[in-house]
Amino acid sequence: MTEPETTQSTTGNALSLAVIKLLKGVIYQDEDPNLWQQVIELQPRIRDYVAVMGLTFHIDESEGYAWLVTKEDDDGTSQLPRLMNRRQLSFPVSPVSYTHLTLPTIYSV
Repeated sequence: MTEPETTQSTTGNALSLAVIKLLKGVIYQDEDPNLWQQVIELQPRIRDYVAVMGLTFHIDESEGYAWLVTKEDDDGTSQLPRLMNRRQLSFPVSPVSYTHLTLPTIYSV
């Protein structure tokens, strides 16, 4: 009788670990294959768990990553506060700053 409790406890710990890692950021298959396997197995439970917090669980199994997104209404807003504040990137770290870089020109003779 001890074994089912151990399995349930282990599963509970796996769920907690997966959700905590997702709350911290994206989970990549390459970085932690054991955690990735747990995420694959626990998808329905993760989805239900984070839904209570107003989050949506997304996973791209073919590319090997999973992440959370704040649920939004039809107009693109959320009734709940954001888990993470949005911050505007300064120009040097934004993707726009890289568009001004010029590539070397190849001349044909």
